[in-house]
Amino acid sequence: MHAGDVTRERAALLEIQARLLRMAQSLPKHVQSRAPDPNLSKADQLACYIAQNYSEPHTADDIAKANGLHPNYAMNLFRKAFGTTMTEFITQHRISHAQRLLVTTDDPVIEIAFASGFQSLSRFNEAF
Repeated sequence: MHAGDVTRERAALLEIQARLLRMAQSLPKHVQSRAPDPNLSKADQLACYIAQNYSEPHTADDIAKANGLHPNYAMNLFRKAFGTTMTEFITQHRISHAQRLLVTTDDPVIEIAFASGFQSLSRFNEAF
């Protein structure tokens, strides 16, 4: 492993830690202090699925069905658990991935956009 690779890996890990901290701090107080909801494990499953598949062209309906849930139920559950929509969550993951690539590679912007799951450069620019 090259010294530059180690630095990039460390930067990526710090970015992930900072993002998780910001997400935790931005949760509404009533979500943080509430007793555990048994349905949150389903919301966590949705979030994990998104985190693993954000670069693919999924809709909220696709994600819900892949997790065995009705789309409306999944969307409401996700919003209740995370305070954002699945679509916004996907976009944030894609933006984070693009930011890491922009900082750690010399790849052209269009390649980074597609590698991050954006279907066009205009969607990438709009999201950024």
